[in-house]
Amino acid sequence: MFKLIREHKWKALISSVIILLPTLLGLIFYDKLPDNMVTHYGADGVADGRSSKLFAILVIPAILFVIHWIALFFTAADPKNKGQNKKAMGVVFWIIPVMTIVVCVTILTEDVSVAMIALQAFFALLFVVLGNYMPKLKQNSTYGVKVPWTLYNEENWNKTHRLTGVLWVAGGFLILISMLLPKAVSMTVMLIDIIVMIILPIVYSYGLYRKQLKNGECMPISKVMKKSHIVINIVLTAAVLVFLYVMMFTGNIRTQVGDTAFEVEASYYSDITVKYEDIDSIELREQDAPGERTNGFGSPRLSMGTYSNEEFGSYTRYTYTGEDVCIVIKIGDDALVIGGKNEQETRALYDELMIKMS
Repeated sequence: MFKLIREHKWKALISSVIILLPTLLGLIFYDKLPDNMVTHYGADGVADGRSSKLFAILVIPAILFVIHWIALFFTAADPKNKGQNKKAMGVVFWIIPVMTIVVCVTILTEDVSVAMIALQAFFALLFVVLGNYMPKLKQNSTYGVKVPWTLYNEENWNKTHRLTGVLWVAGGFLILISMLLPKAVSMTVMLIDIIVMIILPIVYSYGLYRKQLKNGECMPISKVMKKSHIVINIVLTAAVLVFLYVMMFTGNIRTQVGDTAFEVEASYYSDITVKYEDIDSIELREQDAPGERTNGFGSPRLSMGTYSNEEFGSYTRYTYTGEDVCIVIKIGDDALVIGGKNEQETRALYDELMIKMS
């Protein structure tokens, strides 16, 4: 089962060392690193997440190391990879190490421009390299466009991967060209490009399957695929889609205004209670400037947790993403920013709080 890894033992060793190298360097220069380091950038290219330097130099490389060996294990365990293209299999050993270098560069530089360039260059080169090997891949269960219509029909697999190869090489060069555009436009182009490169081969494969089925050139998937596999695939796919939808596009922030205090109840994050007697000031602002998220939960719908900006330093916020009108509450040296689903709801909440305060 581990013949693939034995054949590439030096690649396995060197790639593992590269992944763990940032940990060694981080420990050597530990005292010179900032206490909090940028570990996440939003789609707009803005740093919106920070973690402790211990997490950045220990946990992140460890996670990537585990992912690397899980990928190698499943690739080696797949019996269909015994006669696989050796160069194509060799690429599997270098994807995570290169990703580790990109991640570490973005963390250490804390420069948005460098981070975006490194990220885009990584994806561009990744798709160009993988696209070059896609037409050479033989059927397997770990590498390539793994959908039922390709896995159970060799002609479908070959045609789908020839298309995927051309599409991914072209898409990789498109990402490189898009780096010349403004940052926000460039990131949007890259995201749309990646979505198209993932979805289009699947759609093409299914359309080819329907054509083959109509011409009597293949058997229905339900007859060649085990029912248990069909059920597992459907359940897992549905579970992932539901989870992503729930975490990305649902959740609410409810502010309950009482006689002596108000309570902020938030989905997917801890609630807080603030007594009116502890409040120094309340201000309604027309323009929000959140800064960077250092801890907490962020999604296209909700922005919650600990943030940092020039005005407040470290502060807490419970707001809906993209809503500019907000309420700034000062409590001693601390600041709290809250808001409703829209401007009207935020203004109504501010008026209610002002009545209670008075």
